[in-house]
Amino acid sequence: MAKFRLKKSLAYRKIDGVLYVTDAVESSLHEFNGAGAIIWEMSAHGRPRSAILEKITGEYDVALATASRDIDEFLNTLEEKGLLEIVG
Repeated sequence: MAKFRLKKSLAYRKIDGVLYVTDAVESSLHEFNGAGAIIWEMSAHGRPRSAILEKITGEYDVALATASRDIDEFLNTLEEKGLLEIVG
């Protein structure tokens, strides 16, 4: 069951449905909305990938296989950007 750990220099806040993530070390700002915001928030709270998949398929009209692939791609992108680490 995959879990995630956020980079320690990050701060985030949701304003008017948009999630803003700032990285103090990199001086960068990232914006997520919709499914991206759900994935980020659940990852930040230590929720496993399986719970994220269940939430996304419950909120959106999307096939399980499509949601699974899209979640993996999003999480891998976050990991490549150094915003989170997949820990198990």
